[in-house]
Amino acid sequence: MIPLTLDPWNGWILDDDGFLKDPAGNAFLPSDLNASFWARQLLQEQLEHPAPYAP
Repeated sequence: MIPLTLDPWNGWILDDDGFLKDPAGNAFLPSDLNASFWARQLLQEQLEHPAPYAP
């Protein structure tokens, strides 16, 4: 089977195993993307509300 190519995504593809692959060949599962999303959300929350200074 030929991988589904997402033309608007400039070389990113979905392969037969369910991986999203970037043009450099790195592969990501949906759980990897989910973890990245929540890590970014946490970082943004911390930047908006920094923890109090503790000497």
